[in-house]
Amino acid sequence: MTPPLIAALFGSGVRPTQLVAATMAAGTVLAIGNLGLNQILVASARTHRITIAWWSAVLVATTWVLAAPGSALDRVSVAFVVGELAAMLALVLATMLGSVRTASGWRGIRLATAGFTAAGEADAQQPDWLER
Repeated sequence: MTPPLIAALFGSGVRPTQLVAATMAAGTVLAIGNLGLNQILVASARTHRITIAWWSAVLVATTWVLAAPGSALDRVSVAFVVGELAAMLALVLATMLGSVRTASGWRGIRLATAGFTAAGEADAQQPDWLER
């Protein structure tokens, strides 16, 4: 029997396998986390890193679809998770690579110690965690 929500959205003839259902759920959870990481990079004016992270993820997912064994549906389902995971790793790395030095001081993530002005710029000193 098809779950009621899937039947309502796609019709009663759609019956995803356990693998497809599990990968869609896992990929969606990762995608929601990636939205948060994207926003961190947008807020810290490092949007170019988002592009690099997502193109890397597309490359990883495409490689999976082309090289992995199994049916097309299974390869694409797993590629969704693999791509989202690759994006998450790249986005986490991008957020950890330090802040940007501007004419008015340091801009970036200050990890729970941010002292932001009304304009949204961070204090003009370098964050302590960048000194490592």
